[in-house]
Order: sequence, then C-alpha cells, then structure tokens
Amino acid sequence: MSTRFAEQAREHLSSILSPHQLDLDTRQAVCFTHNRLLLDGLSLHFIEYGVPAGVVCLQSEQLTDHYLFKIPLTGTAQYRQAGACYEVRPGMMHVVHPGQCFESSMSADYTHLTLLLDAATIDCPEDSQDVDESGRKALFEIARINADGHARAFSGILQAICEDTISGESLLNLPVFQHTIEKIVVNAVRALPRRLVERPESAKACLAPIFIKRAEEYMHAHLTAPIRVDDLVQAVGVSRRTLHAGFRNFRQTTPGAQLKRMRLDAARIALLDARETGENVTDIATRYGFFHLGKFARDFRARFGQSPSEILRPR
Repeated sequence: MSTRFAEQAREHLSSILSPHQLDLDTRQAVCFTHNRLLLDGLSLHFIEYGVPAGVVCLQSEQLTDHYLFKIPLTGTAQYRQAGACYEVRPGMMHVVHPGQCFESSMSADYTHLTLLLDAATIDCPEDSQDVDESGRKALFEIARINADGHARAFSGILQAICEDTISGESLLNLPVFQHTIEKIVVNAVRALPRRLVERPESAKACLAPIFIKRAEEYMHAHLTAPIRVDDLVQAVGVSRRTLHAGFRNFRQTTPGAQLKRMRLDAARIALLDARETGENVTDIATRYGFFHLGKFARDFRARFGQSPSEILRPR
C-alpha cells in the first residue's frame, strides 16, 4: 500500500496493527509505503513514512493479545512506554508487550520492520520461563537484547525473509516452507532473553508522574465546570501529547475518560444525598455535565450496576 496522505496512512496502519495517532512536523506530502507478509499467528510489515524532513510522532493505543517487535532498518527512533525511554537504530530492536501502549518519535529517514505476533504463541502457560507462582510475568529485556547482539541476529532473520518474498520465486509460496518459517521466527523470539518482573499494573500506580496527579486534582476541583483538554494542559504544564501518553501508560485510560469516571462517582454521591435534599436526576446529571439523560443513565448503569433512579429511590 502506498499513499501521499498522512491521515490515510494512519487509518491504514490503525486497522492492521494498533489504533494510533500520527503527527508530522511538516506540511509536505508523505511518501508512505507498507508491505506485509501474513503467516499463521504472525505478520511481518515493512513500513516507511517517507517524510521529506522533520520528525514523525506516533502514539499507539494499548495492545491486547499481541506483541510488537520494532526492527529499524534506517534512521533512528525513540520509544517511550511505562515511564521508560529507548532509542533504537539499525542493529537494535524495541518490544511492545501485550497490555502496553507506546509513543515514538522517528527521524525522517526512519524505515523499519514490525513483527506482529500472537501472545498465545509466545506465552505458553506450561513454560516456567513465562510466569512463576507469585504471578510475576516474564518480559523481554530490551537493553540486554540490544547490547548482546540478539537484535542484530533476529533482524537478519527477518530481513532474509523479506528478501525472499520480493524475489521472483519465493519459497514462501510453498505451504511446507511457510510452516518452517513460522517455527523459525517463533523459536527465535522465544530464545530472546527475558526476566520475571512484578505485574506492570501494580508498578504503574505508584510510579505515576506528578503531572498525572496534578491533572486528577484539577479534575476533582472542577467536576461541575466545562473542562477541556487544553485546560488540563495549562493547569499541569505539559503538552497534550505528554498528557495523553501519561494517562495511557499509568492509568490505562484517557484524560476525558478519567474525568467522566470522576463525574459519575460524584453524581452517585449526590444521588444518595438527594434522598434527603429532594434533588432530581436531571438536576444532578446536568450539574456534572451530563446533558443527555439517556447516555447518562447508560453510563451510570455500566459503572455501578444500577440506574440513577434506582439509587435515588428510597429503600
């Protein structure tokens, strides 16, 4: 697939790899190219944004049941996730684990391979390397993979596969060879070094940066005000991109969704108090910014398992 429109490139990759936002610090047309190889349980992608200058910034939503392996071919990129930053260049790789989202900044000449791999193919429950009795999870050691040469060797395997696919008589046209390639790739991934760590969710809660906590404090103080993202950005002193990435990495949600959750919680408390004050559902809903009563009732039930009127009704 090729296009000169950045938004078309974003929509295309979002539908295939993971939903994401794409920002270019240039107004010129891109020369985007994407080629892919589909096998059972995995897919291999060549991606080039083809920007004439500047930096390509990408913000990915959380992965569910897949790994992403990013292998640079030219240029450099920085990947940020879970509070850490990794710079990669040819001969290195970056790994995005299931349940993680990431943010990347890529140089104009950056081209790379992306391997999308089913987590079930790698994380075998019966394998003691994947999880221990305390529930700790085995994560790939990105720094060690890059330092010890594993990334360069793995990149060589994937590039050889790509070169075969563009040849006139690819062995991948033979089903038996496809199965062999799948086994080679999976075994190569499973051979990459990993280490047992505590589950990321518990660490994220205590390591949230101060701007996340300040944003939540601002939300609490303005639950009845028409807050916009720009208001939060100004209040905490970070960019929109940093704010969104922080909430994705440390709260597994967006600023807007977090504010909505807080307002629903406040509305429930007000409904409980309304048994004494005599306020009605409409007054309370509109006070906290819910002007569509049908949507308010639906979201309220989804969060609390009861409708607003059921909360308000005296027992």
